[in-house]
Amino acid sequence: MFRLTFLGTSASVPSADRNHPALLVEAGGHRILVDCGEGTQRQLLRSGAGLRRLHRLLLTHAHFDHILGIPGLFSTLRLGQSEELLTVHGGPDTLDVVVRMLAGLWGEGRAPIPLKLEPLTPGRFFDADEFMIDCFQ
Repeated sequence: MFRLTFLGTSASVPSADRNHPALLVEAGGHRILVDCGEGTQRQLLRSGAGLRRLHRLLLTHAHFDHILGIPGLFSTLRLGQSEELLTVHGGPDTLDVVVRMLAGLWGEGRAPIPLKLEPLTPGRFFDADEFMIDCFQ
């Protein structure tokens, strides 16, 4: 089964009916969150997808409307929602913003949950039986 859940489809400014950007991809036992705009954790709960078993977070870029949901999501995951490793994918500049954001909130070199940061380069970076994800520059 392949399922896309649109959690947020607004842009820089949310509306009463649309949250900041976020998309959940579920297939073959994988759960990949694409972007994490403000309010994403609430949208995951509202959609019925929940917060558990998120395997990867793919950040398309570091604009605030795509990343400001990260601190809230990570804090909630830390409070018993998940202890699984979360792999965060993004361009080197995007991951640098995430590292600085985490350092400002939890201290240099610290994160509230187990994280693995993987910089994206052009080409295929994820391949499963049911789907693949390629990175373009």
